[in-house]
Amino acid sequence: MNRITRKTTPGSLLFMKKLLLALIILLLLISVLPHLITNFWVADLFVHFKVQYLALLIPAGLLAAYIRMKKRVLIMIGLLICWNLYFIFPLINFLTDVNDPGENDLKVLSINLLSDNTNFEAVGASIIQHSPDVLFLLEYNESWATGLENRLSEYPYRHEVPRRDNFGIAVFSKYPLECETMTWDRLPPVIRANLQYREQEWTMFAVHTFPPVGQERFRRRNEQLNRLAAFIEEHIDKSAPVILGGDLNTSSSSAHFRRFMENADMVDSRNGWGIQATWPVGFLPGMTTLDHFLVRNVMVTNREIGPDIGSDHLPVLLQARLVSDRPIDK
Repeated sequence: MNRITRKTTPGSLLFMKKLLLALIILLLLISVLPHLITNFWVADLFVHFKVQYLALLIPAGLLAAYIRMKKRVLIMIGLLICWNLYFIFPLINFLTDVNDPGENDLKVLSINLLSDNTNFEAVGASIIQHSPDVLFLLEYNESWATGLENRLSEYPYRHEVPRRDNFGIAVFSKYPLECETMTWDRLPPVIRANLQYREQEWTMFAVHTFPPVGQERFRRRNEQLNRLAAFIEEHIDKSAPVILGGDLNTSSSSAHFRRFMENADMVDSRNGWGIQATWPVGFLPGMTTLDHFLVRNVMVTNREIGPDIGSDHLPVLLQARLVSDRPIDK
């Protein structure tokens, strides 16, 4: 009689195996189906939690080996671990070239304020703590404009689009800035900014897409990403430094996010900097990354998550320099 059967009755062991197999099948479905059914909003919701799936699969695999489940089950678990790790590995890859920040690097801070949040002190403290050169504010309304008025005196260049819904947006800068509000039919506004920094013009986009809850909002989120990618591809110089930031309401595991990066020819700034989950604040087991910075012709020298400012999102800070400013190895 083996070790398991001495401590566990045949009935309870069989039940444990069935329960574990059910969990593995569930993890198989929610890990893979979102990549096969990419145009259904419910399936898309499950694509954002690769870290959580790994956190379940690894102990499930160890338990399955311990209770001597069939070899094909262990192979399935191994393949699922590899599948989910595929989407996470670029973020944690220690081989990624990570550069040290410098005092002349451009600092950009993106904050989803949460429209009904009134913690002006915490937001002001976060801005002072990070002292960004450029500040993106999402869910920006008249209440936030008033509440932060005395805390943004260092930012003489600004473009504000306050709204009564959750899609007001604003850009503030310490350096000369020319902005325009880009709108497409029934889609939230996007701010395009041309920033003059260290004798170089940087192109920046502040973005907040629809949350994909329901098929129509899911479609409109994807439409906004597609239109924005087409605009960047058609109108932005291939050699220009570009930074796009904000709440994209999708994670980097999504087919729509990956298609956007490919079509806009941009790179995820998280590569090599870790998971850096931003939403939902207060529920650590379910946190994922919806707030992003994507870059082109830009070298990321620091990327970090800010403190809780009373919103359901955490701020994101990006520090970057031009690729041409890379230090020469001696």
